[in-house]
Amino acid sequence: MQPVLPDGSVVAADVLVLDGRIEGLITRASEINAKDVVDCGGHPLLPGLIDMHVHIGFYDVEREERSETATAALGGVTTILCYFRA
Repeated sequence: MQPVLPDGSVVAADVLVLDGRIEGLITRASEINAKDVVDCGGHPLLPGLIDMHVHIGFYDVEREERSETATAALGGVTTILCYFRA
């Protein structure tokens, strides 16, 4: 896996995850004692994006292919701050 660090650099590392949260990075290890191991084939690992300004309800969900939140997730957005119409 190739985590992308906050400064934009990319490193070859194994990612340690505990209870769904990234706990740390370690140099590539040949033997990993872990409950689950996921081989990402050298693809970059990016954090989920936060969209701080979202308006939910402007689209007709029944006519659209998918909801606004599903569409956001497809684009890598994992957290939204919703603004409501007044």
